[in-house]
Amino acid sequence: MNFDSKSVAGTVIRTLLSFLAGMAVSKGWIQAEQVPELLGALAVLLAGVWGVLQKIKAKKTEAEKISLAVLAPTSTTVAQIDEKHAALQAVGEPIEIAR
Repeated sequence: MNFDSKSVAGTVIRTLLSFLAGMAVSKGWIQAEQVPELLGALAVLLAGVWGVLQKIKAKKTEAEKISLAVLAPTSTTVAQIDEKHAALQAVGEPIEIAR
């Protein structure tokens, strides 16, 4: 079977939330009937935060690629800029964003 990091992370998060919900019920902090609603609300909240973080990352990536394009020779293709961006990210090289 082939596991990617997102599916593993999702499984770990779901298992952790189930454990914490069970602990909260056993301690008497919440009723067992409240668990599905609370987990659903938490899932919606986490999805919203994840979406915002992904949009911020996408904007940064776009700005980095534009900076690379500005500095590149005029004959450089978009594919070459994407390759250069991926290579710099792979080695952890900081990319200066042109202002």
